[in-house]
Amino acid sequence: MEDLNNLDLLTLVDMLAKHTNDYMKMMKDGTSEEEYSRCKTLIQHLTAEIEYRKQKSLKGKTTKTSRNLNPK
Repeated sequence: MEDLNNLDLLTLVDMLAKHTNDYMKMMKDGTSEEEYSRCKTLIQHLTAEIEYRKQKSLKGKTTKTSRNLNPK
């Protein structure tokens, strides 16, 4: 699996969409437990990385805002 830390956000979202689509096809058409599990795990990792970046971004905005509200 690629190191998700090195990918830009747009690539992560594209990968999430692709693998979610693959997962839905697997559920409909059937697949091996190994393929199903691999795809599900990758979706979980992609989702976690996207959420981590979202939280990181929100914390940065909060920090900048609080600095502006409390000038010295």
